[in-house]
This record gives sequence, C-alpha cells and structure tokens, in this order.
Amino acid sequence: MAHFQNTPPVLLDDVEVERLRVGSLGPVDFVESVYRIDGEPADWLSRVVASTTPFSPAAGVVGLLQHAHGDVVETVQLVATGDGTSLSYVRTLQERYFRPELESHFRSPLARAGSLVGQFTVAGFPAEAARTASKAAGFADALGLHANLGDGWFVTLLVPATRVIAEPRSLRSRWSRLSHHLGAGLRLRRRLLASETHPDMVFTPQGAIVHVSAAWAGSAAPRRVSDASQAVAVARGPMRYDAPDDALSIWRGLIDGRWSLADRVEPDGQRFIVAYPNEPDLVRPALITAREAVVARHAADGAALKEIAYALGVSIATVQGALGRAMRKLRVTTRAELARVVHATRLTSPGDDIVQVPLVGSEAAFAGLAPGLREVAELAAAGHSVAAIAQLRGTSESTVTHQLSTVYTRLGVSSKAELAARVGGAPARDA
Repeated sequence: MAHFQNTPPVLLDDVEVERLRVGSLGPVDFVESVYRIDGEPADWLSRVVASTTPFSPAAGVVGLLQHAHGDVVETVQLVATGDGTSLSYVRTLQERYFRPELESHFRSPLARAGSLVGQFTVAGFPAEAARTASKAAGFADALGLHANLGDGWFVTLLVPATRVIAEPRSLRSRWSRLSHHLGAGLRLRRRLLASETHPDMVFTPQGAIVHVSAAWAGSAAPRRVSDASQAVAVARGPMRYDAPDDALSIWRGLIDGRWSLADRVEPDGQRFIVAYPNEPDLVRPALITAREAVVARHAADGAALKEIAYALGVSIATVQGALGRAMRKLRVTTRAELARVVHATRLTSPGDDIVQVPLVGSEAAFAGLAPGLREVAELAAAGHSVAAIAQLRGTSESTVTHQLSTVYTRLGVSSKAELAARVGGAPARDA
C-alpha cells in the first residue's frame, strides 16, 4: 500500500487565481493553460488549477503533482483554491481509501477522468467507499482528471461536488480529452525543465513555416504540423465560446503522435507557434515500436480507438494498424488477452523467440527518421536479422536491406553493431 509524503499546500486566494487564470474557464482555456511554458516551474500547476472550473467555488479545486518510487508517493506540489475544505477531502482519500486496487488503476500510464464514485467502480473498489469519503468532507462526489506519464510522475486535479456527478457520454468525452491534454502538457513541461527538448518546427500564427530542424527538412511533416496549428487557431477563436466541444475535438492531444504546440513570445512582442517533440516513451521490448506500445497500452486499459486517435493526433486507421501489429507481435487475438499480457509483463516479451534485450528508448537516437525507417532501425538495433524484420513488417528482404542502408547513411553508422550502440541495444546477429 502506498505511503504518502505530502509537501505543504499552496492555497491560492482570489487575487492569485485571477492573475494565473487563462481565459474564461472553458475547456479550451484549460487546454491553453497546460501548454503555457513561460514562468517559474511552480507556475504550471498553479495556472492549471486556477483555470479549472469548480462545482463549488468555496470548496475550490485541488491539484497534486506527484512522483511514485516504490511504495512511496511523494507529493511534489500541492495547490488548492477555495477555503481549503478540499484539502481535508484529499487527505481523507489518501489515508483511508487509497488501496492497492486503486493504486494499480491510477498508476497505469494513461489519462483518466470521471467522477470519483465512477473511478472507484471501474477499479473494482466499492463505490460506497467514495461516497463515504465524500460525505465525511461535506461533499457528495468529485470530478477527477488524472494523467500518469508512466515514469513515476503523475498529476491529478480533484474538483469536489455537492451532488453526485452524472456522466453523460458528452461530458465523459470532454473530461477524457482534457486529461489527455493534461498529461501531454506535464510531459512537455518536464522535458523542457530537463533541457531535453528543442523545437522541431517554428511557425507564425498564420501557419507560415519559419524554421524546421534538419531532421525534418524536406519532409511532409512541417506542412502537416502547420495545418494542425491552424486548426488549433480556429479552436482558440470564437469557436471556443460558440461550440467548445467542437473546438476541443480539433485540438488534438498530439500531432502525428509526436508533437505538442506551444506559444513563444519574443522580447519584441512577436508571437510564434513552436512544435516540440513530445511523444510518450513507454517501457517496451525491442520488438514493439514506440507507437505500437502506446496504442497497445491504451487499448489494454480499455480506451476506444477514437479516444486513442485523439490522444495521439492520428487517424483511427493508423491506430487500428498499430494495434493489429502489436497484437500479432505479442501473439494475442483479443483485447482481453492483450490486457493480460500488458498488465502481467509491462509489455515485456511474451515469447522465447523474441530477442531478450534491454528495453529500447530510441526516441532521441532515431529522431528524424520516418516511422517506417525508425521501426526498421529499432528492430535491427535489437538484433533482428533482415529476414526476421521483413517477416515482421510484411515486406521483402531487399526492401529491408535498402531501408537499413538509408538508416546507416542518415545516422552516420556502418553496421548493426554501431546502430545498437546508439541505443544500448543487443549485439547484432548475422543478417
């Protein structure tokens, strides 16, 4: 069972809330807040909390930025609005009701959203416990938005309510999308703080391309990202007020499964839209590509294809293809079997014929390669032969040989051994 180490809370007064708040508290205003990259590190969560609509203004909103290591969950930042009543609510939940069933539910690297009663039920934990905890704090329920990055870091927003929260499909969809943005925003913020991420592309507010990194120069990606930036501009216009859910639907969690957009304002006042690499990087075996791992993880946790497509900013057909490949490689035929494999092995290899290697974290090493080339590079770095790669990808050996030659040229290596060394992969086998 988790042991909580809580930092002293920061209680934002009305003046601070108004200073930090983004927009008029609609869904698009919330999304804008999670992608704000200016200010001090502590400002991110405070701004997000200030931009979250409370059901009960007096009770307010609680935001928790936490890091789990082993059985210890450290609350790195705790921010609340209102009269502080919601803080006692959070402590009650932590101390009395956060059991192993809930720990595994919320530590899953997936965005989750919904009523507290509903989330208890989904986790297989008695809903009455959520009702009892809420009643003891003077509430009937709470809305939770939760995103876990899969590396121990996660963020939770809790919004207490004085009535049981109904969950019609339209609201569930909105909350789910907001949680996906919450996770993407936290992941981007952490990568920027660690100085691990630089913009791949820069655009004017009108979508004109200002800069493209060498890795993507000459590809079709900048135009696709530019088009996405213009969709975001539409969402941030009058649509945010006239049709907020339509606006939210066209502002995807990611673009092409890789990039998040953020504003950058220069000292002279010029504003640019920057595209940062921000794809999830889950632990996975070398056999599974980054996209397949993310799609499989979402699917194993019950996400619909449409939800996965929204989170990654890709088409439903792309999700279907990635899920099909992942299931074939993991030798499962149903979602139930996929869930068992994913949850039991954390996406580790299910078969003896799959090379047992350190899990590949190749996003940085293979940045700039097109998806097909990167998959070939990952499989080759893991030690798979040309014949095996061809079989896994449903293509010819001559095609794989040509793709590997292209990979070597672009990465400046001359052998599988050098390729593996780039990511700490397995020793290469003979082709």
